[in-house]
Amino acid sequence: MSNKPLISNYADAAAVFAKARKPERGKPLDHLFRLMREKNGNGDIYHLYWGSPQKLMASIHPDDTVEIYTPKRIPEYVFKKILPTTIPFRAVPPRGSYKPSVEHINTVVVHGTTSRYYFKHKHYPGIRFNMITGECVSIEPPPPAVNKDNRKEWLRDLRVFKEQFELRAKLGVVDGVIREVGEGHDIPRWAMRIDWGAPSALAILFNDIKRGVPSTELLRLIVRSVFGTIHGAPTTDTAKHVFKRVLTNQSTNLRKMYGVFDETETNQ
Repeated sequence: MSNKPLISNYADAAAVFAKARKPERGKPLDHLFRLMREKNGNGDIYHLYWGSPQKLMASIHPDDTVEIYTPKRIPEYVFKKILPTTIPFRAVPPRGSYKPSVEHINTVVVHGTTSRYYFKHKHYPGIRFNMITGECVSIEPPPPAVNKDNRKEWLRDLRVFKEQFELRAKLGVVDGVIREVGEGHDIPRWAMRIDWGAPSALAILFNDIKRGVPSTELLRLIVRSVFGTIHGAPTTDTAKHVFKRVLTNQSTNLRKMYGVFDETETNQ
């Protein structure tokens, strides 16, 4: 019996997906995996989901790189059946005063049937690896200088903004938006994913944080991201998860817009 994973590179992902009977619903794989395709002008991107309800675990790109997410832990032996063993799929921060970093992504300590990957500095979601070599290709740049006054304003506005989102979740506003978007959408779920790095989406997010109140327009975008990211019935809890991930992923862009970083650093 071969130990070769099902998807060792981008070509494997395309070949596996080509066998899907209903491409709009993706290609089911063993052990609760599902492969979905996202049409892209520079080459299709394949998204790998796992679990029930299914959550995004990896995105496979035409340049034979894969972006890894860790929405939940899965058994390592299951992971190895799908993607190469050279890819660290579970970046677990160690205990202690220092923080994890992608710079030492290949340092591994084996504990029984699982592996833990230890780092030095800062770890962020969406780490990208070369599928052939296992090399991390998203090394974090050194931190820029910080404007302390602007940073205080950013932290204050962000705290208020998060509190207002939680309040709307408790009052059932988010549930109402989930019903509204769910009843109105007639496109594949993958097509509902939002590019939060796009200027239009960033502007909405930035303006709402400045005002301290999430607008209905922003809530709709958050819910669309829920539909596009999680397979299964969206809930307020999944919306909270996506909301937190969006803020985390776009934190650098938003802080730049707030002027938190020194201008000479952000223009490099």
